[in-house]
Amino acid sequence: MICFSSTKIKLIIVAVFLLLLVGSSFATLVIKGNDILFCEEVVSSFYEDDSYISKGSVRLRNFLLYSPFSTGVDYIFNTKDYKVKKKVEEGVERVFATSVPEGLLINDVEEIIQNIGYKEGVVYFNLAPKVDKFEVMEHFFIVNSLLKLTASFNEVELVQFLVDGVESNLSPYLNLKKPIKARRTKGAKVAIIIDDFGNHAKGTEDMFKLDQQITAAVIPFKERSREEALIAKEKGFDVIIHLPMEPNKGKMSWLGSKPILTSLSDDEIKKRMEAAIEDLGVAIGFNNHTGSKATADRRVMRAVLEVAKEYDLIAIDSKTSGESVVEEVCKELGVRYLERDIFLDGRRDYGEVRDATLLLTGQAIKRGSAIGIGHVGPHGGDVTSRVLKELLPSLEEIGIEVVGVSKLVGY
Repeated sequence: MICFSSTKIKLIIVAVFLLLLVGSSFATLVIKGNDILFCEEVVSSFYEDDSYISKGSVRLRNFLLYSPFSTGVDYIFNTKDYKVKKKVEEGVERVFATSVPEGLLINDVEEIIQNIGYKEGVVYFNLAPKVDKFEVMEHFFIVNSLLKLTASFNEVELVQFLVDGVESNLSPYLNLKKPIKARRTKGAKVAIIIDDFGNHAKGTEDMFKLDQQITAAVIPFKERSREEALIAKEKGFDVIIHLPMEPNKGKMSWLGSKPILTSLSDDEIKKRMEAAIEDLGVAIGFNNHTGSKATADRRVMRAVLEVAKEYDLIAIDSKTSGESVVEEVCKELGVRYLERDIFLDGRRDYGEVRDATLLLTGQAIKRGSAIGIGHVGPHGGDVTSRVLKELLPSLEEIGIEVVGVSKLVGY
């Protein structure tokens, strides 16, 4: 028979009490994991250095997300989070079992995703270290597929990607360190506008041979403007007016005939806009050719956009000026509005055009859609067309939609 002194009994009671207190506090810590996961002091220390505090923060975060103890606590005390996590896990299994294109290095989901966490509206995908060594198309497929999946769950507000437990960009074309706002539209869409059609410029024929839907921006009042607009239309491309507009710097001769100038009256601006619409005949919208001065002028843009509204055209701001008022005036008038995200061929260099196109794709994957602008002629021409011919089929194979700008209105 074991006998305990009154002192030992008191110590045992105190120890049990402390154990229960610590256990209940730790359970609360796990259940309310986001209080630590997004605590500014802890997050800012993640991977900033090799200190014990930084490493400890990462380990704590990962324990709160992935440990069996955390899962058990969620199962008992936070059934909603547990159910969402299980649905996401089942969805991931389906995605990687049925939709991996041939040629990618992805064979088994367990080799790609170490574990999945969910806490209070945030899904965490912890990718395996080997993923860091994959090529860009594998990265695009994995991230796009997982974001597309989470769009199906209304409970998911943010998606955070990790590699072996720590924040990582994964690719120079994907900035994944910060949580990504969950998109509600499933497919990622890339729209590519090609400017300067109408002159039969270098690269024109190659652009017309692309199998993917692009948007042809045709300069009006050129010898071949209507002809090239009709060819693009027959190809299934969206056609828009590449409207010459006054820049802050540059030669007026660059603008051709009937440009939109800040010195013109409202009536003359409207007449020139209507003439451009009539010249092409098949345009569904317009974007600005140069125009850094004109797009910053509220009076000028109001005159242009009143005509656009009358003809139900989409206004696409090429963003040649940080002072542009196009979006603001579109909202006032109720004109459908889009804007350029990236210029693809600032320099006529294959590597730079390719990098810009991949960066555009990365933005579309994260945000759901993105618009890039390239050119026929001396700015890009055959170089830009060669990059698009090589990349666009690969993007479609991994689930990226290449679309005309009309598909992004209201997206």
